[in-house]
Amino acid sequence: ELDEIFAVIDQIGERGANVRRYFNREEKNAYALPPIGEQYFIETDDFGIRLYCVVLNEGVVFLLNGDRKKTLKATEPGSNVSRFFFMANSLHNELMNDKLQHIIEWNEKEIFFDEDYLINVQG
Repeated sequence: ELDEIFAVIDQIGERGANVRRYFNREEKNAYALPPIGEQYFIETDDFGIRLYCVVLNEGVVFLLNGDRKKTLKATEPGSNVSRFFFMANSLHNELMNDKLQHIIEWNEKEIFFDEDYLINVQG
């Protein structure tokens, strides 16, 4: 499963972060890798590895933490990925808020901010 995620990350690096191709597992404002249809389940009560991401555009992607998903939904009680899910959504919200306030900016390939820029992410 980890090799599968690395292969997807390599493809993203080569082709760009096409949301429909690589990030079709949208969970609120975050995305999870691997995309639907690419995973191999080891046992029936295991939903595979999830790596949470924030996609700003095809050239700017934040790859965050993840874990093996043990419940159907990331927000279910007992989910060991919920903290990563909430962290990814918190990061997305903070980035969007800071962009609206012109604290940060980004284009198709880069993100721009002052060297003293800090972001408060809840997880």
